[in-house]
Amino acid sequence: MKWPTVAERIAFYGNPALPNGNPDPAWQAANLTYVVAPFQMAYNGQKLSKGMKVHKKVAGSLQRVLAEIWDKAGHDPVVIKQWGMDAYGGGYEFRPIRGAASLSNHAFGAAIDMDPSRNVMGASTGHFQTVKPVLDAFAREGVFWGGNFHHRKDWMHWEWITYS
Repeated sequence: MKWPTVAERIAFYGNPALPNGNPDPAWQAANLTYVVAPFQMAYNGQKLSKGMKVHKKVAGSLQRVLAEIWDKAGHDPVVIKQWGMDAYGGGYEFRPIRGAASLSNHAFGAAIDMDPSRNVMGASTGHFQTVKPVLDAFAREGVFWGGNFHHRKDWMHWEWITYS
């Protein structure tokens, strides 16, 4: 699937903001859902019970990514942990891009962060550089990896946005 560009994201995902700039509860109710991984995940060391909160339009893609990663890991939780896919860093969050005024793709439910402790934003390298099965699973779905940003690497970040 070809995901929308930043310029197309409101047309594709809808506008998560009210005219006053606050989050729109009606948009949230209509567009957000939870995706549960086929393996155990944790957020800040706590078992992730509801799943990852994302936009409904990315849910199927994320489920396919997670299923492929689980299969490539041989359904082994130890491999999942080694790869960093057990450590969820966040999904939907109504907020601007760090250091900017425009909304983050997280505010659209179109981005997730994984394994933040080993994939620090702005670091010269990230753990996921070494985990080809994870990179390949997201790439097959056309999901953009923050390790490919030119201005500031965001190794933990994955988004359902196209940059042309």
